[in-house]
Amino acid sequence: LKIAGQTQPVVALASPAPTTAKLGVRPEHVQVVDAKQAHCCGTIEAVEYLGADTFIYVDCQSEDNVTARLAGDRKLAPGTQVGLAFDKEHLHYFDAAGKRLDFASP
Repeated sequence: LKIAGQTQPVVALASPAPTTAKLGVRPEHVQVVDAKQAHCCGTIEAVEYLGADTFIYVDCQSEDNVTARLAGDRKLAPGTQVGLAFDKEHLHYFDAAGKRLDFASP
């Protein structure tokens, strides 16, 4: 399985194994990182300051924007280029119909 150009070894628990999958990750499992450590890079489209939390909405040139939940005191502005990393323990995969796919590490 390829995630942002990086191959991740997995074993599909369903048969037949899907040829494509959509990646899902919750905002609290996305971190802003240096571009060299990022799974994807993009431009901040919007920032929401909500007291204890700040949400950023990032256009990574993919099908959907990526949302990250950060500490409320994090100051970022729309138009800023950022790298994003995903917590690999909290990734979710879906087939073309939106059904969750289950994978196991080999």
